[in-house]
Amino acid sequence: MSQLKNWLIEDEPATKKSKNILAKMPSNLVGLIGVADKKTFVSTDVLAITSLSVLAPLCSGIKLFRNIDDIDGDRVVVYVASFFRSGGGKTSAVNLLKDAFLGWLDEYYAKEYEINEKLKEELEKELEVCKDAQEKKLLIKKLNALKSGVDVFIPNATEAGLKESLKNGSTPLITLDNLGKMISIAKRNEHVGQLLKMVDEIFDSANFSTNRTLSQGRTQNIKIGGLGLYAASTLGNSGLSSKMIYEGLEDGLLNRFLIVFQQEIEKNIPFEKYLSKEELKEFVIFAKKFYVYASKYNLLLSEEAKQEAIKFNAKISKEFRTKYSIGDETSGFTSRSITMLYRIAIIFHITENCEAESPDNIEALLDKTVCFDREMILLSKETMLSAIDFFEYVKKEHTFKILDVANQNSRKSAAQKVLESIQRLCEKNKHCTIRQITQASRIAQKDGLLQILDDLLSIDKIKKEGKFYTI
Repeated sequence: MSQLKNWLIEDEPATKKSKNILAKMPSNLVGLIGVADKKTFVSTDVLAITSLSVLAPLCSGIKLFRNIDDIDGDRVVVYVASFFRSGGGKTSAVNLLKDAFLGWLDEYYAKEYEINEKLKEELEKELEVCKDAQEKKLLIKKLNALKSGVDVFIPNATEAGLKESLKNGSTPLITLDNLGKMISIAKRNEHVGQLLKMVDEIFDSANFSTNRTLSQGRTQNIKIGGLGLYAASTLGNSGLSSKMIYEGLEDGLLNRFLIVFQQEIEKNIPFEKYLSKEELKEFVIFAKKFYVYASKYNLLLSEEAKQEAIKFNAKISKEFRTKYSIGDETSGFTSRSITMLYRIAIIFHITENCEAESPDNIEALLDKTVCFDREMILLSKETMLSAIDFFEYVKKEHTFKILDVANQNSRKSAAQKVLESIQRLCEKNKHCTIRQITQASRIAQKDGLLQILDDLLSIDKIKKEGKFYTI
């Protein structure tokens, strides 16, 4: 089985790996990641991957259509998770990026909310002293017409709070600061359990249904125009344990995340922690242009991009069927790879093409006094290939290491797990297959299962009869 040190300690130098991931991203985003990179000691990989979840809330309902006559398209919902030791910079990384890309938006909605609250207070005072029935109706109508607050940041929300926020038109960045502890208490804490269930459910479809109440005569299907989720956790019994990882893969929750790891700190702790005013201005101008572009267009795969997507689809289908047949828990991530790819491609396309936009009318867009008839723009082959390259890098270098990490954190050796699994299986039946062993031990062929079985055979711990194994 591959060991943690083989891919973390003996890997390429951080500077070379940084170049690897940045070479796969749009150049204008690379420049901004480079600025942020100097303000934190987390790896460039962590910043680059996290940036996708932070940009997702700015996607303003843009869709990617696979065919011109499709009734709907892919919308942007991106989940990113950072799993590494305490003090490694998980929270500071997302805070740096969210303040840079989204801080201006939060300030705008905060001012709008303050204005609305003052107006609401004035109308309520008028209503208290009003005697005229018609005037009362008019005041009530004005009160009901007041806009609810729109959220940009939602830390550790409740399910009800998140639903209300999305219903009000929010496209937020959700942060779950200790996912491991949340998972551990989910069964006994109804609020946490319902939140994780909702997060789990809205990823694939990018929509959700409201609850029917006495005041609301029917449920509403709410389409999400953009959503980012960033989760962080330490690894081990005090955070995300091996058992939680296995269960999270089995029930599907962790299969929705682009997961990034960081075992070694290759950078010094920087003296400069905050962006300068000029640096922040660069992020804000980019973010506003990004939002404007995403508000004006929908995307359609060009014929060349479609051919690349079809090739990727065929490759993923084969990988998924193989993993599913042998019981590899990451098969759920593989089946969602196509959806994730299109969401990354949308972000890359907007990033590459938004520079020419003017942010001058941004407030009119935000308060919905201006609305564009969306024009259909082609997504190029080059953008699709960049998204595929980036996604494959993240899978290989980070997300698919999840089983290695779980096995590394487990107190039992891989061989011990395999032997105990065979013993349990043979108590029920006389023998077992490789697929049954994989499912029971959670160690797949790619993790060295066949070598472990050969080792156990060589020391007479198990026997083999044809394709079956027995004690």
